[in-house]
Amino acid sequence: MTKHNCILISNPSEAAYKDNTSIVNVEIEDGVTEIGDSAFKGCTALENIITPNSVTRIGERAFEGCTALKSIVIPDSVTEISACTFLYCSALESVIIPDSVTKIGDFAFGGCTRMTNINIPDSVMEIGRCAFSKTSLTSIVIPDSVTKLGSWAFFCCQDLTSVVIPNSIENISVHTFASTGLINVYIPNNVTGIGPNAFANCHSLTSVTITGSVIYIGPGTFSRCPQLKNVVVPAAPDNIIWIYPHTFSKCPQLKSVVVPENASIWPKAFDESTIVKNTNGEIVKIPEGDICCCPFILKKAKTDTIG
Repeated sequence: MTKHNCILISNPSEAAYKDNTSIVNVEIEDGVTEIGDSAFKGCTALENIITPNSVTRIGERAFEGCTALKSIVIPDSVTEISACTFLYCSALESVIIPDSVTKIGDFAFGGCTRMTNINIPDSVMEIGRCAFSKTSLTSIVIPDSVTKLGSWAFFCCQDLTSVVIPNSIENISVHTFASTGLINVYIPNNVTGIGPNAFANCHSLTSVTITGSVIYIGPGTFSRCPQLKNVVVPAAPDNIIWIYPHTFSKCPQLKSVVVPENASIWPKAFDESTIVKNTNGEIVKIPEGDICCCPFILKKAKTDTIG
């Protein structure tokens, strides 16, 4: 098939042009309200698409695997970027998300390896699972409008060195920022839980500040962070802070950690070389045994005073 300079499309229904390798430039006809699921999936030659403001929905996987697509302007009539819409669009560098969008779906931009920056507008309330995983983002500001941040959302963004987590987030999910290039992490006041492996394998991470609202730090949360040197874990008033197995394991530079007296630490939460102290300056003996045993309440534990 010969490649077309541009085609005007009036009915981009479900899988209408799936795996068509001839389309290069597409203009969606004004009046079209929906781009169907998988409508242009696998169109590996597609470089440009013009979408009119009449479009209110872009379907799931609509542009998945469009490996030549470099940029797109999402019209301000769209309220959701559906699951896998731009998954594996490896050439995609520029995306304009309008302030009409309230949700960025699962895997929406996953695998967009040339995407180095994106502006998330204040209208977005939910960022889905793996939404930006394996992109080349260097920094990200999550707006205060976001209340739900999906697991693996920024997983394996190895160039991501800076993130602003808003006070609107209450829980940081599994693997959300794992295997990123983050250097410093600040957990804001409204966060109460940090899920398993949320920041695991962050090889450049040196400092973590956890605020007084956090009561749960899951297994492996900061594990395998070889440059991690400083961790601050303040007390959560009237709550026990739970620190689970392998939370800070394989962090060889983490020589000393101060935890509140009401912390509850499971066996193997820290490396053997890490000295754990409470806020009174006392060395805390970490319980021994299998990780399936009951947690150890520090304020009831025997401690050795630092001389």
